[in-house]
Amino acid sequence: MTSGVQDIRILRRCLISDTLFDQIGCQLSIVNCQLPIANRQLKRQKHYICSLIFSVLKTVYIARREHFNAAHKLWREEWSDEKNFETFGKCSNKNWHGHNYTIFVTVKGVPSLETGFVIDLKDLSTIIKKEVIDPLDHKNLNLDVPWLSGLLASTENIVIKIWEQIEEPIRKAGGELAHIRLEETENNYVDYYGGKQPF
Repeated sequence: MTSGVQDIRILRRCLISDTLFDQIGCQLSIVNCQLPIANRQLKRQKHYICSLIFSVLKTVYIARREHFNAAHKLWREEWSDEKNFETFGKCSNKNWHGHNYTIFVTVKGVPSLETGFVIDLKDLSTIIKKEVIDPLDHKNLNLDVPWLSGLLASTENIVIKIWEQIEEPIRKAGGELAHIRLEETENNYVDYYGGKQPF
């Protein structure tokens, strides 16, 4: 077996589905004067394969919006009442306060050749409901949510923990979590990209 054929088969096995490989192979034959992929020189194979992969695999970002209501307070036990109020303002109210949160979950990927979907939005909605809405809706974020236990319940910290809850289920559903926006009020929101630079 030539190194070129090996290279193509490794690429086929590791990067792309059989259907998409066949589609790219068909385009390669057309672009490359009807010659089969396996007969090309390795350097040219890599060039054409890489260029066509990037031309065929179009990354799309798709988002789902959901809502939940929850109570919390921003408070550090080791601080005085005065310092808590100075730092957190009304959010340090000992009797809690609530928000009507809106969350946007963005998934990226290549649309399926069969369905045109990056991810089935019904599946994404189910994941968000199970992993985020059900645990958080009408709950006290300081007291009622095990995966927020011991955490200062700022919007910044909440969105990081939400990412940790949904990243793997989304991956198993065929998508890649790219971005979460958590809106606390109409004026205040947090964007999180999994600790990476945007996109």
